Amino acid sequence: MQTRRDVLRLSAAAALGLQLPNAKAADDWRTQFPEIRFSVRPNENAEGMSRWGEMAEYLASALRTKVVVRQTTDYAGTIEALRSKRLELAYLGAAGYAQAWLVTQANVEPIAAVVAAGGDTGYYSMIIVKSDSNYRTVDDLQGKTLAYTDPNSTSGFEVPSFFLRKEGKDPSKFFAKTGFAGTHENAVMAVYNGTYDAAATWYTAETRTNVTRMESKGLIPPNAVRLVWKSPKIEGDVFTARSDLPSSMRLDIQKALLDLPKADPALLKRLGDGTYEGIVTITHDDYVPIVTMIRENLAAKRKQ
Repeated sequence: MQTRRDVLRLSAAAALGLQLPNAKAADDWRTQFPEIRFSVRPNENAEGMSRWGEMAEYLASALRTKVVVRQTTDYAGTIEALRSKRLELAYLGAAGYAQAWLVTQANVEPIAAVVAAGGDTGYYSMIIVKSDSNYRTVDDLQGKTLAYTDPNSTSGFEVPSFFLRKEGKDPSKFFAKTGFAGTHENAVMAVYNGTYDAAATWYTAETRTNVTRMESKGLIPPNAVRLVWKSPKIEGDVFTARSDLPSSMRLDIQKALLDLPKADPALLKRLGDGTYEGIVTITHDDYVPIVTMIRENLAAKRKQ
């Protein structure tokens, strides 16, 4: 009799265009890849890296092989490591995935995405300012300074650059100065400390933003900064594997990820600071608009 687990496994295989592996095929990929190198976002702090270390332990147990978590200094480092085949798996933002897809000439694919509370797989970019400033809308920031996070960050650079330009506010001309803070926390701190007038960061829901996260950790006081701009909705972060990995290996990794919510729901919650509720399959088609956005941003940069 076909069980629900069998149906889910068949559905996952269909989503990736894969054939279900037999036992011998599963053993074959472990011989070829005795270690899975897994990169997480460069903006993770020590606490976040500890949680991802737990994730590596879960994957190692589920896949019956060694899994090593690595953290590059920036998104470009992760993308280059995927291109040069020094990584098998990465957890990327939407723009990071799109950049990797372009740089590797389509040698990466999304295999799973997290679902936030309320069943949402997407999020937003927002621009924040100090609450005691005179800035009420993004229009008030003309001639002021803006802190981005990283050149390959989705909410911290690519999305605000794209949509502000669509609104007739070319960031290279609209702001007096822009710069990269390195991480989302650093960008917010740059505003709080008065180094920049505004900063771009992420927003999932009114009670789930980078700002509320920093407030809950005591990094900034409550209500120290406020929102003046929010982007249209964008696709969320994605587990990304190299497309040239054996199909049985990609399917096994995907299955382990899809099983996590039931196998260790507490770990899933910890990974998202309590905001993650599930993991679902996703395809490249879901990220085509982000690829288009990246291409337009690159074209605009070349014209500057």
